[in-house]
Amino acid sequence: MTRFFSVPRTLLFAFMLAAFAFVAWLAFQGSTPAGAHAVALSSEPQANQQLAESPGTITVRFSEPVEESVTTVQLWNTVPEEIELAAPTFPTQDSISVQVPEELPSSIYTVIWRNLSTVDGHTWSGSFTFTVLGPNGEVPQGTVPASLQDLAQEPSNKPGTLDSVSRWIVLLGTAIMLGGAAYALIVALPAANVLSEETRQQLRKLSVNTLVVSATIAAFLVLQGSMLQLLVQADKLGGLGKADEILRDTRLGNYLIARQVLLLVSLVAIVFVARAPGRSTLSAALGLLCVSAFGVMFTQSMVSHAAAGNGSFWKISADVTHLLTASLWVGGLIHIGLAMPRWLDELRGVPRTLYAADSFRRFSVLAAFSVLLLLVSGVLSALAQFTALDQLWSTTYGWSLIGKLAAMLPLLAVGALNALYLQPRIVRAGTQLQGAAGDDDNAPSTGPVAELQRLLVNTVRLEAVLGICVLVAVGVLIQLEPPRAAAEAQAQIDAAAAQQPPAESGATVDLAEIDELGHFLSASQVQGLVVSLKITPAKVGNNTFEVGLGSEFGGVGEVQLVRLTFQPEDPSVGPSELDLPLSGSARFSAEATNMSLEGNWDVTATIRRRGEEDVQTDYTIPVTKAGGPAGVSEDTSIWEWPFEDGRSALAIASIAVGLAGVAGVFVWQYRGNIRRNA
Repeated sequence: MTRFFSVPRTLLFAFMLAAFAFVAWLAFQGSTPAGAHAVALSSEPQANQQLAESPGTITVRFSEPVEESVTTVQLWNTVPEEIELAAPTFPTQDSISVQVPEELPSSIYTVIWRNLSTVDGHTWSGSFTFTVLGPNGEVPQGTVPASLQDLAQEPSNKPGTLDSVSRWIVLLGTAIMLGGAAYALIVALPAANVLSEETRQQLRKLSVNTLVVSATIAAFLVLQGSMLQLLVQADKLGGLGKADEILRDTRLGNYLIARQVLLLVSLVAIVFVARAPGRSTLSAALGLLCVSAFGVMFTQSMVSHAAAGNGSFWKISADVTHLLTASLWVGGLIHIGLAMPRWLDELRGVPRTLYAADSFRRFSVLAAFSVLLLLVSGVLSALAQFTALDQLWSTTYGWSLIGKLAAMLPLLAVGALNALYLQPRIVRAGTQLQGAAGDDDNAPSTGPVAELQRLLVNTVRLEAVLGICVLVAVGVLIQLEPPRAAAEAQAQIDAAAAQQPPAESGATVDLAEIDELGHFLSASQVQGLVVSLKITPAKVGNNTFEVGLGSEFGGVGEVQLVRLTFQPEDPSVGPSELDLPLSGSARFSAEATNMSLEGNWDVTATIRRRGEEDVQTDYTIPVTKAGGPAGVSEDTSIWEWPFEDGRSALAIASIAVGLAGVAGVFVWQYRGNIRRNA
């Protein structure tokens, strides 16, 4: 085993670099701008619409891209019993469409949809009803049964207990691994340099053993929290059997798998830490543990609300900085609370005071950086997620943030007591003793310094417990929909409702243009025959062409031919024809690539019936190049600055304060070094 750990340090740093590159690659996977939960923007049929005939398809468009493998649509009648539908298709990344295989009898029908957001990994569901009228336009009797109303109820926007617990467990485990490794690497090992070689080895072994045990338990917590998160999401999407589909086919599942890979790297790093033969190898192993633990934490941010909406780069950066600094601070406190009583017992006299002074001085610098960046990133996150000040007390998210701030106040108070009162006195005592006594002075520690050290043990433990409570608040806050995201989603819903024509009782919707679902849909009446043409997605390339027939006089007759003739606006390109086969009751459809150029196309539908004159109707269709999903603006960007108006000035001021604070900490540290070396 010793030979195994004699591998050159460059190989261990290569592992660290590979882990960091893997995390960076994950950052830009599936970073599609989106809003909050994937709520329904519009549907076809429309909600509460009365139809003269059974719909051929049911389509729902959402506010953001959804995972195809676990997004479903169900159709129920008033019995209630579920109507079997064809396998769903996804015309765009943010819409789902299902065919209705058979004619629906006159009744009231309820559509229930469930989805999983590709962006923030949250599940959502909803429902709407439509009515199929009788042969003479009569409205069917009946209501939606109570049992079906419960099934179709939209979920609460309040965080679920298991959701919050699962994320808190992952946050706690990550903080213990990351904060403990960083404390050992930045504080414990360098601080031991003030001791003799024998005492230094003793302290290093003590720190390593504490870290190995706590990090192993933390890795188990991360694994359990991730499994609980997976099972909770699967249950929301229809049952635990959905777990394998989530892991295999969704962005959330990809990040959960990536988290387990990084967790495995963390366990390997823990073994390296436990078996490292020398200081340099131990430092490399601790660095690898820091990077892999950071990657585990990073997967949390990539499936949170920070990943949704424009400017996700800035919001994710603020979120990652917030979680990183909280992990360094709280995780370091937990490690101190576990290790400090042991080295207080192991060391005596001058060595204990010297080690306590140098370790507390180093941790004070780390804590100062962490608290400063924690506050600045918290302000930036709040500015990005709020659109008005009153949302702080008028929304659940705002009150949860107030609760988090309330939990942080006692934490900051205890931290200030340690940083401004207890630690400076111990550091001064250590500075006075530096060089004044040998390392062999092992007399029992008594007096004011010893009392300060014992008091510091208790206050550090209290600070660690308060930090864990703050992580609970963070776990709850991650689950909530921010006011900005809710406002953006509502704006999308309002815009879609304004674009969608009102549903008329017993009427066919007439849209002689490309609608927000990415379809061309138009209906016209010629010689008593109602002809509707639907083209999906009405882009250059492959399209689905569907012609539906109806008649105000009863049946449409025996249809012998349904043909579409295509003529582009470029006169040098000749026309083409497409015959549509029967695909349902009075419905004819086919897939083809007849519209191969961008621009306006003149399309003529020819209907031939036995014993009747041919019916022809003309359409002009604006055809564009195939692009992104409908409803996602082309000018959206993850790099867009997410602050507007006065919030932009506050954000810039916060960043400036943060940079000034970092510079101040450096100056404070530099002047302290000069005084100690004088």
